[in-house]
Amino acid sequence: MNTLKNKVLSVSLLTVLSLTVMPVASAQTVDQLQAQIAALMAQIQALQSQVAGGSSMPSTTSCTFTRDLTVGMKGDDVKCLQGYLKVSPQSGYFGPLTKAAVQKWQSENGLPSTGYFGPMSRAKYSALVAVATPSTPSTPSTPSTPSTPSTPSTPSTPTTGTEGVLIVEKNPTPSSGQQLYEGQSADLVGVRFRAQDSDITVGSFKLVYPQGNGTAPARAFTKFEVVDESGNVLKTLDPSAFTQDYSTLDYYYYVTGLNYVVPKGGQKALIVRGTAVPTFPSNVPTSLTFTVQDVRGRDTAGIDRFPSTTVTNTASKQSSVATSARFEVSKNSGSPVENNVIADYATGRADKVALVKVDLTAKNDRVQLTQLAGSSTASGVTIGSVYLMDGSTVLDSVTPSSGSYNFTNLLSQNIWVEKDTTKTLTIAADVTGATTTDGIVSSTVTSVSRKNSLGDTGSDTASVSGDTLHVLTEAPMFAKGNTFNVAVVRDTGNSTTTANATLEVLVTAKGGNVKIATGASTTLQFEANTSVTWVGGGTGTTTSTPVSVSEVRDSSGNLINPSSGFYTIPVNQTYKFVYQKQVQAVGAPRIRAKVDAIQWQNSGNTTITSSWTDRDLVTDWSN
Repeated sequence: MNTLKNKVLSVSLLTVLSLTVMPVASAQTVDQLQAQIAALMAQIQALQSQVAGGSSMPSTTSCTFTRDLTVGMKGDDVKCLQGYLKVSPQSGYFGPLTKAAVQKWQSENGLPSTGYFGPMSRAKYSALVAVATPSTPSTPSTPSTPSTPSTPSTPSTPTTGTEGVLIVEKNPTPSSGQQLYEGQSADLVGVRFRAQDSDITVGSFKLVYPQGNGTAPARAFTKFEVVDESGNVLKTLDPSAFTQDYSTLDYYYYVTGLNYVVPKGGQKALIVRGTAVPTFPSNVPTSLTFTVQDVRGRDTAGIDRFPSTTVTNTASKQSSVATSARFEVSKNSGSPVENNVIADYATGRADKVALVKVDLTAKNDRVQLTQLAGSSTASGVTIGSVYLMDGSTVLDSVTPSSGSYNFTNLLSQNIWVEKDTTKTLTIAADVTGATTTDGIVSSTVTSVSRKNSLGDTGSDTASVSGDTLHVLTEAPMFAKGNTFNVAVVRDTGNSTTTANATLEVLVTAKGGNVKIATGASTTLQFEANTSVTWVGGGTGTTTSTPVSVSEVRDSSGNLINPSSGFYTIPVNQTYKFVYQKQVQAVGAPRIRAKVDAIQWQNSGNTTITSSWTDRDLVTDWSN
């Protein structure tokens, strides 16, 4: 204090001496003297301010700041700032004590009390230090007559940016209560930024992990990430680097150096993502809270913006994802479709007939199949053993009881399905008692039992039914021939469409000879892409009509003639049956045709109708 008083007295004395002993030369010399006197008086006033402030004034130590400073940062510049603000100890680490000192200093000097030592604080510091540490003035010499000053050049207009507004809002995603599983990653809180009047560069924000979350961040999380809307990771945060506020006991982390530009008039978002530890501590509550606050953005005018909005979101703690492991059971696209199955003529037996194929998809964890249950139906035939097969490998076999079966011996098979992958299994059966009469079999999978990677067990209901299969000792197989189409002609004005169908059907006899009648033993169905009036009667999208065979040829192309009203196809040979039919519809619809049903006989001379042919024997749509 005495030193400051002495400085004031010294400068004051020099001022008086300057006024009494300096010669007055000319008007220009007097102006110079007055300027020097004004400078000396400013120094006196600055020193007097320090004397009045006493020992509570910051140190006049000169620091060089080349970066913004905030909580969590280290360095000589932090240590110098601590010395200037008289923070003890001067450790070089920007902690809660340094932040409190910065907030106090900002409040005393007319700045926003944020505790963030940024561009505004650095500029204020430079101005204060320049005044607080004047140099000792030397005794002025007798000034020489100044030369006539030159005319100054016109200064250039400085380039300036535009002041803008930063608006902070809660982003719609992630939603409140986002599920967070042990060992898994989840989005925890999202912040949306909107920029008005200027581009805004978001530089930093404070992430708060409240003490209500039950434990320190590092006990519940292995890492945090700040990601943009495209999922790009901008920052990775170490949970152990969070600082605890000793007044609120909350943990916080200042996320700095983002340089995230939000375009003028636009909006962008940042998401905080967390990865949970493999096993949550017991004191972690069901609902965890995450808060983003103290956002700092800078407009193109270089002005920092500090929106006061606080964004909070919650996540719902879930035990290991394995506890929600399950099988999704669905019908495989290659499952057998309704068709004829040929049994051995002598024994009436068909072994390991594939009834249905099921897909087991493991969800949330790798899952082991331990049991599979279902039911089977049979009419005109008998189902013997039922098999669970992986390709051609039999995993288990059982004899159904009242049509129900349950494969229980699967643990030893180690049937594991990795997470989000699918295994296809087949239910097959031995069928006995087949004759020339139509026998029917089918199967439905009703439930599966499983075990997750933790050893927890459970079951999943299912309802996957296979198509009806027809088991006989003699039956035909049907397929498309080379010509299988519909050609349409429309009259002027598109008032009527005429459709001409030419359908070649290949019929192969299996197990014995097969006969097809020459008369209208086949039904064709025409379908329009919209409801129409069919000429000759009927309104709707379809019309069906019986049709007779136009011609029949063998595999060598020879024309086959009927006998006793039937075309007989020898066993294991294929004949081509040609059907032609014309229909008309009002308007200009697109039309296609299909073989709706075919009647046939085997050596049992019983007429059997295959009405499932419309699935396979169908044309493309016309133009």
